Amino acid sequence: MSKKDLYLELCKYYEFMLGKIPNKDEFIEALKQTITEDELKAFFLLPFNGNILHKALVKKAAKAKITEEEIIKIFKRIAPEGYILTYNTPDGRSYERGNPVFMAEQQVRRDEDTPARTIFAKFMDGLIESASPTSVNKTPYYRVLPVEYTLTGQTADGTIMLDAPIPDQREVLPIDKVTKMVES
Repeated sequence: MSKKDLYLELCKYYEFMLGKIPNKDEFIEALKQTITEDELKAFFLLPFNGNILHKALVKKAAKAKITEEEIIKIFKRIAPEGYILTYNTPDGRSYERGNPVFMAEQQVRRDEDTPARTIFAKFMDGLIESASPTSVNKTPYYRVLPVEYTLTGQTADGTIMLDAPIPDQREVLPIDKVTKMVES
């Protein structure tokens, strides 16, 4: 698989999750500036959905001629970039593909101002404004992001107090409202 193919495959994966990505060529160029082809080969060893334990990943990597040391090195670099998630479970270390929204957010949070950062910022703006990319569902992303008012026990200087009660903002919706939401 050529370099362009791997980036296109990553873009297709993100489109499956988010819907059509506008300015796809520009987005792919930004991806090329943040993740290498070798890192993408390791990324695609992860299951499409769900997680994989370290032992199983190492076996899969060996078949792809990637050593355990290489896979660990790659994942340590791309995890903070938001491309993958890695965490400990009772069964051992686990890995999974990261959410494209989180990945883009990590790129936008960079200190240095790069062309890729600008592209990811436009991508994030499109998600927040719900204008683009077109979403698979009709819920705008800004409606599912955590909001500041959920933090209680915050002092004037922004310190969050430990053991402060957090109110539950969830509610049970009447069937009429749910039906209307599903129909729209």
